[in-house]
Amino acid sequence: LFPSVPDDVWYLRTLAVDASLRQMGTGAQILAVIVSAARAHGARALQTDVDSANHGAVRFYTRHGFEIIAETRVPALEAYHLPVSLRMSRPID
Repeated sequence: LFPSVPDDVWYLRTLAVDASLRQMGTGAQILAVIVSAARAHGARALQTDVDSANHGAVRFYTRHGFEIIAETRVPALEAYHLPVSLRMSRPID
């Protein structure tokens, strides 16, 4: 169902910050460590999947250089009005 991840791309499965620590730069610090590790291992990009209804997460990733590269819809589930999954990607410079 989801796009494949190229060999030279790191996939970020989950980045979560407790609500009490949000808006303090904690997520940005965690992401910076992940990007640094990906760069050190030769990755050219970092990708993640985000629920399109999770507006805070979409904004977070967009602020940190991610762009939407694909949308995943499951036709059999559309009747349930589930949000689309967004594959987001950012280059590793």
